[in-house]
Amino acid sequence: MTTRSPWWTGRRPVRLLLAVYLLAVLRITQWPSFAEPGAFTGLAEVLAWLHARGLPTAVDVALVEALANVAMLVPFGVLVPLAGLRRTWLAVPLGCAFSIAIELAQLAFWPTRVATVQDVVMNTLGAAVGVGLLTLGRRYAAHVSTPEAGGAPRPGALRTLVRPSTLEPVHLDLRRVFLVGIGAWGVALVVVGVLAASGRAATTDVVTCAAGLALGGLALLWERRHRAQADAPPPG
Repeated sequence: MTTRSPWWTGRRPVRLLLAVYLLAVLRITQWPSFAEPGAFTGLAEVLAWLHARGLPTAVDVALVEALANVAMLVPFGVLVPLAGLRRTWLAVPLGCAFSIAIELAQLAFWPTRVATVQDVVMNTLGAAVGVGLLTLGRRYAAHVSTPEAGGAPRPGALRTLVRPSTLEPVHLDLRRVFLVGIGAWGVALVVVGVLAASGRAATTDVVTCAAGLALGGLALLWERRHRAQADAPPPG
């Protein structure tokens, strides 16, 4: 006779948390008004108070809003792989697609909201940050829990911070990273084209997306040349 595991074990609580998180994001993004009318005024007053006390003036409402868009999808990059996604890196294009769906819904159904390419870029960056944090956390957990060569367990987490690390170098597939970036810029170019056709995007937005595609292509060519040089047999 087999016994079922409690519902709070395994991936079930993560999936429940992911569902609650997605509902919260939809509540924030698919509402006629982003915030109360005085919210941005209060934020501007707080920033003005901080500017008078040494905070750089570059930290303005627009920057705070952009950083908030990054932070909003950091949990997406963490929770989606933990919920059962086999390839962790796929959370980045999924986050991009989720952000595009949000912006298109705002464009189609909520005239009081402003759909921008910047939000898609910032959201995708947030998902990438979440994936990076999850990857580092998993590697660190494996580093702490794996026994040493002599069979003794590794020291506690605090001790590992003050002793030389024995982690293996991280092998990063730059080709895959650049392809994901090119794909994201390509999708952004399609979205900004739709926005430009409706008069909600400027020519500079189209140029930005085109420049991102061009830089991604150059980076892909550089990676191919670098990989060919690394794979070439040594002379002699």
